[in-house]
Amino acid sequence: MYKTVLLMSLLVFYGCRQEKVERYPLDSLFNTAKLISTDSVTKVDICKHVPSDWDSILIVKPYTVISTQEDLRELTNFSNIESDINDIEYSDMICYLLFVKSKKVIGYGEVTRTPFDFAASFPPVGKKLGVIKRSDCEKLYIKRGRRKLFIMP
Repeated sequence: MYKTVLLMSLLVFYGCRQEKVERYPLDSLFNTAKLISTDSVTKVDICKHVPSDWDSILIVKPYTVISTQEDLRELTNFSNIESDINDIEYSDMICYLLFVKSKKVIGYGEVTRTPFDFAASFPPVGKKLGVIKRSDCEKLYIKRGRRKLFIMP
């Protein structure tokens, strides 16, 4: 009986334990990527400033109703950060970037809409989430005087 209770306690303890997802200080990281160029089009290498191994970035835009986003529900550990990003539903000054690898959030952070406006840069089709693939990250550019990033082929 004692072994059964101990085993059940261990299963509940380890089964309910939430895995910590790292929160990145993205604004301070991306400030180092600010443009100091007079060229009309400049490469923006934001990906080297993010300290993890990921395969895509999900962009949670202003006014996104988190509970309606199936893409987020499909992430295996999304519930670990859901309460941290729910405020996006009432904000237009920030975006959340979720760094994903194999359907799992490995890091996330809040980013203001300057110097780069992720919300306007990667419009989704029919949903509120934009996506940047790792393979596209090294192809990000910005035009002088603009905040919208774009992917150059």
